[in-house]
Amino acid sequence: MSSISENVDRLTCLPEEITSHILSLIPIRLAVQTSILSKRWRYTWMLLKKLDFNDYPLVFDRDSLSKFVDNVFELCKTSHIEVFRLHFTYIWVRKSSVSKWINEAIRLNIRELDIQVLLLELPLRLFTCKTLTKLRLVESCFETGVLNFPSPVILPSVKTLDISVRSKPCVNAFKLIHGCPILESLSLQVAWRNDEEEYNFNIPSLKRLELRTLKCISVINKVVLNVPNLEYFLVGGVLCSLFVMKDLSNLVEASVSFFDVRFNHLEAELLNGMSGAKSLSWSTSTVDVPLNSHLPKFPNLKHMELKGSCSRWLSMFHVLENSSELEHLCIDEPEESCWIEPQPIPTCMLSKLTTLKFKKCKGRKWDLQFLEYILGNSEVLKTLTIITSVSLTPKKEMWLCAQLLKFPRASRSCEIHFVGNWSHYTCGLKKMSSISENVDRLTCLPEEIISHILSLIPIRLAVQTSILSKRWRYTWMLLKKLAFNDYPYILDRDPLSKFVDSVLELYKTSHIEVFRLHFSDNWVRKSNVSKWINEAVRLNVREIDIQVKLLELPLKLFTCKTLTKLRLIVNCNDPDVFNVSSPVILPCLKTLEISVNGKPCTNAFILINGSPILESLFLEVAWRDDEEEYNFNIPTLKRLELRTRKCLSVINKVVLNVPNLEYFLVGGVLCSLFVMKDLSNLVEATFSFYEIRFSHLMSELLKGISEAKSLSWSTSNIDLPIPLNSPLPKFLNLKRLELKGSCSRWLSMFHVLENSCELEHLCIDEPEEFCWIEPQQIPTCMLSNLTTLNFKRCNGRKWDLQFLEYMLGNSEVLKTLTIITSETLSPKKEMWLCAQLLKFPRASRSCEIHFVGNSAYN
Repeated sequence: MSSISENVDRLTCLPEEITSHILSLIPIRLAVQTSILSKRWRYTWMLLKKLDFNDYPLVFDRDSLSKFVDNVFELCKTSHIEVFRLHFTYIWVRKSSVSKWINEAIRLNIRELDIQVLLLELPLRLFTCKTLTKLRLVESCFETGVLNFPSPVILPSVKTLDISVRSKPCVNAFKLIHGCPILESLSLQVAWRNDEEEYNFNIPSLKRLELRTLKCISVINKVVLNVPNLEYFLVGGVLCSLFVMKDLSNLVEASVSFFDVRFNHLEAELLNGMSGAKSLSWSTSTVDVPLNSHLPKFPNLKHMELKGSCSRWLSMFHVLENSSELEHLCIDEPEESCWIEPQPIPTCMLSKLTTLKFKKCKGRKWDLQFLEYILGNSEVLKTLTIITSVSLTPKKEMWLCAQLLKFPRASRSCEIHFVGNWSHYTCGLKKMSSISENVDRLTCLPEEIISHILSLIPIRLAVQTSILSKRWRYTWMLLKKLAFNDYPYILDRDPLSKFVDSVLELYKTSHIEVFRLHFSDNWVRKSNVSKWINEAVRLNVREIDIQVKLLELPLKLFTCKTLTKLRLIVNCNDPDVFNVSSPVILPCLKTLEISVNGKPCTNAFILINGSPILESLFLEVAWRDDEEEYNFNIPTLKRLELRTRKCLSVINKVVLNVPNLEYFLVGGVLCSLFVMKDLSNLVEATFSFYEIRFSHLMSELLKGISEAKSLSWSTSNIDLPIPLNSPLPKFLNLKRLELKGSCSRWLSMFHVLENSCELEHLCIDEPEEFCWIEPQQIPTCMLSNLTTLNFKRCNGRKWDLQFLEYMLGNSEVLKTLTIITSETLSPKKEMWLCAQLLKFPRASRSCEIHFVGNSAYN
C-alpha cells in the first residue's frame, strides 16, 4: 500500500467489531491493558464478546483475581456476550464469587458458559437461562453434590452440553440433560461409578454423544440408548456397562477407546449395537480381545482404525472377515510378536479395500510379513501409506524401503507412500503426481519451519536468501540461532566485524536460542566481541558459545537471567580474560564449559560459584602452574569433566563434594590428588591420560570412584598406570569396564578384574602387550558374572590368541565374545584367525562369537 504512509496506525482505523474480535484472541489481562495505549483504545476492551478468565500463569492471588473479574464485569458495556469461561484449577476462588459471576453472565445474555473451578455452587438463574446454547461444567473438587439442583431445569436453547461429575450422574447430571429439549451434542464423564442404576438416554434430537468412565466398581449397570438421530458415538475409559441400543439407525461414526474392560462380553455387546456404523475407531490398551466372542457383521462399514491390542493380527482379521464393504483401514502400532497367516482371505481385500495406512511401523519381521500379505492379496488396493516409528534409524529405513520394493503386488495400480523421519532416505517409492513439479514448496511452509531450515546452513548463506523474492526479504531476520565463524576464509577482520554488526542491527526477533562466535583465525577486536555479547544478552539469549583469540567479557553477561548454557574458549595466553569486576549471578545456567590458561581459582571458579543450579561443568586448564586447592562444592552438579593439558611437577589437591554427580571424566595430565568427599550417586567414570606424574595419584583416584557402575580407562605412552604392588580398591558395583592403552596390558587388566566381582561387560581396545602371562587365579567375575567381552582392533598376534583362549576356557557364563579386527589385517589373516578361534574350548555352552572383520569373509 504505497499510497499510505508507513507511520499510520492501521489497527486503530479498523471497525470496532474487528478490533473487538482481535482482542478476544489474546488473554483478557492483556486486552484490558490496551486501555492505556490512547484515548481511542481506552474503552475498546469493554466491548469484548468473549470473557475468558484463567489462573495460569499464576499472576494473581485469590483476592486480586476475584477483584479483577469483578472490575471487568462492572465496566463491561456490551449488551450480550458470546462466551464466558472460568478455568481456575490452581486457585480456590470462593463459591459465592463464582455464583455471582455466572449471574452477571446470564444478565448479559450469555450464549456459551464454560466453568472449571475447584469450588462451585450453581445459581438458580442458570437453570432457566433462555439464551444459553452451550454449557460445560467440570467438577474439579472432591466434594460431591455440586451439581444438585433445587429447582426444575428449563434450558430451551442449549444444544451442546459437556459435564464431568465425580459420581452418581442420575442424581445430578441427568437433571440437566432432561432439561434440554433440543440437545444435539452431549459429553458425560463420570470419574467414579459406584452405582447399579440404569442410565437412559432418550433424546430424539441428539446427534453426538461421548461417554467416559474413569473408574468404577466391578458391578455392571445398564445404559439404554434411544437416540434415532445420533451420528457420532464415543465410549471410553473403563468398560463396565451393558449397552442396550434401542435405536441407532442414523449412526455414521463410532469410536471405542478403553484402557480397562471388566467383562469381555460387554465389548462384544457394544460392537453388536454399533454394527450399523460406516466408520469405526477401536483402541484398547492392555486388554485382550477374545477371539471366541461372537462378533457382529458390519455391513455398512467403510472406514476402520485399530490401535493397541485390538490391532493384533488375529483380532484384526477377525473383524475384517465381518466387514465385507470395508474400503479404508488404518493400523496404529500393532501389539504383536508373531505372524499367523489368516485363512481364508477376507472378502473386503478381494473387492473393496483401496486404502491402508500403517502408523509407527518398526520394520519388525512380523510387520513385514503382514505388509507382504496385504500387498500380495489386496486386489484393488490403490494406496499403502507407511509411517515409520520415530525410533527407526536412517539405515533401518533404507532397508525397510528395499524390502517393500521386493514384495509382489496383487493390485497393479497400488502406490506405496513411505513417510519416514529422514526425508533423504524416503524418496523413490511414489512420485507426487498431484503436485506440480514447478511449485515452490519451500516458500509455502510456515515461517517457523523456514526459520529452522535457515538455521541449519551458514548464516552468510541464510542472509543471502533475502535476494530471492519479496517473501524472502526479511525471513532470515527471524532466525533463532546466530552462528558466526571465520571458516571458510572469505572475509578478513574488518568486513567480518561489519557483517556481524549488520546482522545484529537488522535482527527483528525478541529472543534468540543460540549465539555462537568461532573466530579461531581472525584477530577480532575485544571491544567488538564484548559489544556483540551485550547484544545477545539484550535479545534474551539462552546459549552463548564463544571461541576467539581476544576476549573481554562484558559486565551484563554476568547477570544474564535467560542464559542456560555458556561456553568460553580463548585461544590466547592472556590470563586475565575471565577477570570479573562485579558479582556473578546466573540463575538459569545449567551447562558451563570453560577453557583457561592458568589459575582457574582466580577466574573460572568465580563463574562456577555464581551458577546456583549448575548441572554440567567442563573445565580445561591449558597450563597449570599453581598449588592451589580446587574445591568443587556443587550440590546440583550431575556431570563433571576436568582436563589438564600441561602442568608443573607440582601436586595440587582437588576436592569433590558433589552428591548428585552421575558422570565424571578426568583427562590429559594427572598431576592432582583427588579427594572425594561425596560421590554417592556416581554411575559412570572415564579416565583418559597421556601422562601420569606420580603413580600413587592414580591409585587415589581409583579409590575415590570405586562405587561407580561403569569405568572407561585409557592411558597412552605410559609404562604401567599403576604399580602392580599398589593396593587397588574393591569395585563392588562395577558392571561395565573398558580398558585401552597401557592399562589394558594383561597384568594390569587382571589386577582390576580380581577386584571387580560383579563385572558383567568387559571391553579391551588394542592392548599394548608383547607377551602373555597367565594369571595365577581366575577372577571371580569370570566364574559367575562376566557375560560380554569385546576385543577391539585385534591383530591376531600370538599373545592375543593366548588371551582369547584363556577367556573362552574360563568364563563360565560368557554369552557373547565380539572380536573386531585391526584395519591392517589381510583377508587371509582374518580367515586364519577365525579358524583358530573355532578350535578353542569354551567353558560356557551358550557362548556366541561375533567376528567383525574388514574383508568380505566376516
